[in-house]
Amino acid sequence: VCIAAAVCFLTVPAQGVSPNLQFQDLPWNMPMEEVLDWLDASGVAWEMPEVYTRLSQPGGSGVEAEPYDIKLVYIYDWEVFGETASEVTLTFMNTTPEPTDYCGLSSVTLLYPDSCDKAAILDNVRETYGPEAERYTLYDVITGEPEEYVQAPGAHYWFSQLLLEDVLSEEGQAAYRDYLESIQSDDPDTELAAYLARPAAYISWHDAYISYPKTEPDSPGTSGLYLYGGSMVTALQWFEQAASVD
Repeated sequence: VCIAAAVCFLTVPAQGVSPNLQFQDLPWNMPMEEVLDWLDASGVAWEMPEVYTRLSQPGGSGVEAEPYDIKLVYIYDWEVFGETASEVTLTFMNTTPEPTDYCGLSSVTLLYPDSCDKAAILDNVRETYGPEAERYTLYDVITGEPEEYVQAPGAHYWFSQLLLEDVLSEEGQAAYRDYLESIQSDDPDTELAAYLARPAAYISWHDAYISYPKTEPDSPGTSGLYLYGGSMVTALQWFEQAASVD
């Protein structure tokens, strides 16, 4: 998860009934406390480690990396999309430029045993979010070079209709351009355009999300659904907030 990531995802066209592909009734960037209240009210048991993780996102060539915090919430044996996920991880992120305790929902990972009914899960995901993208293009934010991908067996992708251009105000977009100039971008206008063209969220499904071919060659592996709204969360927490402070 990084602000100056080298890639962005686009569909041709973008897919999804939910404009921003949110999970359940939990909007992206929803405060962690409100998500936990929702889980409690829904009768869903959860666990959260007392420690949090501090990660770094690249600040550009020769620029010191920017730290950000994440907190994780684990849920076990939760029936979601018609099958029981053995483990669900909710990730909460804080990328605000000033120190704060705020953590917003940024991703959801659902792991299913290999014995699950994959077709039933995909049918439920399609019912919720619409048909997956048959083709998508991976663009390099720096060079703009595209790399075409076509849906493959065992791998499915959804991309939000909502783009970062729709998430950020004009002031927020200007704040991102200022950030690009601060890391000495060679072409801030082109990189800004590439950033704003990213979908605010995406979903991926892999039949073999996790496998252990070397350490556990007999393991059937784990299927997984990954919902990611981190780009939208970063845009709101960092650049939109920076614009409001200015």
